[in-house]
Amino acid sequence: MKFKTNNYRRTLRLKQDKPRSPRHFWLIKLALLILRLVCKLIDLFSGESDED
Repeated sequence: MKFKTNNYRRTLRLKQDKPRSPRHFWLIKLALLILRLVCKLIDLFSGESDED
């Protein structure tokens, strides 16, 4: 039980130490979304060009 409570407190402390994290979080999410869209477009084009 001690281990779990220690981890919980540690995560809470980390969250309190980083007030700017949400901004970076959204930037990373946006980048991942764009990457996914690009991959989908590439898959569409490659699928249309070479169909076995």
